[in-house]
Order: sequence, then structure tokens, then C-alpha cells
Amino acid sequence: MTLTTTPNLATGGVQLLLTAGATHVLRSLTRIDANGARPVRLLFGQGMSGGSLVVVDHEAAMVGAILYRAVTYPVATPGTLTEHSATTSLAGVARDRIAAAVRPATGMSPLLVTGLTAPREAQTVEHRVIGRPDPHVSIGVLGTRKGRLQILCTDYSEARSLEAVAASGDVLLWRQSDHAAMDLYFTALSVSTEVEDAETTPRRFMVTVEYVEVAAPTGPILGALGWTV
Repeated sequence: MTLTTTPNLATGGVQLLLTAGATHVLRSLTRIDANGARPVRLLFGQGMSGGSLVVVDHEAAMVGAILYRAVTYPVATPGTLTEHSATTSLAGVARDRIAAAVRPATGMSPLLVTGLTAPREAQTVEHRVIGRPDPHVSIGVLGTRKGRLQILCTDYSEARSLEAVAASGDVLLWRQSDHAAMDLYFTALSVSTEVEDAETTPRRFMVTVEYVEVAAPTGPILGALGWTV
């Protein structure tokens, strides 16, 4: 069995070509990178055909190495597992990528993300009891990040494209190439666009996204980008 990786620096995707025996079935395909370990999500109903599988991963971290592990087994002997791995990276990607996690073709690459606030609110509940100086506290864990992304766009058309991505109603994914584990699955709570200072030439536009971080989706992807085979 062989597992071949081909990064696409223009789209930030990694094409995976898995080749195994003609009767083999895919048990798992996993990505391990700066964001942790997660299954590589496939198209709905996608699996191995004739002993091979081609899939494009649009969620890999742009920082550091990316390790892929594939496990297959023959239909006749499900207990006979075969594992293969391959390592690659997306070093050299020019811009960040913001896309609907289930629809990578809807994404876009803005000029620059210039600001991020990422406070985490505790789920702790404080109770003030009459006659007691200290509070009674029901301790809870910290929630996910919830804050603001400030995104500088090349022109108004790019700003509108970013607004359209945020308006998709899907879980969004921001990937960047500067800091390990900063990538963010999120839902947009509000979006606003402002023209930058008049002294900028050409005129730039700033899109501010109020967001809340959510868990990575687990369902199938609903489209492709960059490769059609």
C-alpha cells in the first residue's frame, strides 16, 4: 500500500492518493498536525474504488509538519490491517485561508488578518449569600474562544466575498501560517465592513468578524477545490 501527498500552495489543500489491493477497504484516514489529530473528512459516500482513493484535505495546518496515516483491510479478512503513513507540509502558502469547513470551494484568501482577540469565559457560577462575605462558587471549565477577527481585504470585492463566506450558515475555518495551533473553527456572530484610512493607496477595506469558536465538524465535505480527479 502507498500513500502519496501533494500540497497545493495556491489553495492550501493537500491531495492524498492512497493505493492498496483491489479488494481493500478503508478503515481510517487520519491527519496529525499542529492542530492535533483528526480524521480526514471525505465526500459523502466516498471510499476506495478499485483499490485506490483520491481525496483533498482542506483542513491541514499551514504551520509545521503534517502526518497522514491510512489503515485498510481486505474484505475477506477484516482483521488483517495494513497501515501506511506520509508526511508533508504547507510551508510557503502566501495567504491565510477562510472557508466554510464543509464547502472548501466557497473559501477565500484575504490580504491579511491584522487582529485577533480570543477571550475565554469560564462557566463558573458565582452565588452571593446574604451574611456571607465570600461567594459560594460553582466551578466550571473555561469555554472556547469568543472574540473578534479583523481582516484586511485588498478591495471592496474581496470584502464582499468574505462577507459571503461568513453568511453561508456553515461552520467556518480560519487557517494561518504564523502560529501553531491558532487555527480556528468558528461561527460568525456578526460581520461589519469599513473603508480603511483615505491615505491608503489603493483603498483597502477592513472586515471585522465577531465569532465564537466551535468544535470541528464531523460530517462529510460537500465540495472540492483545486483538483477534480
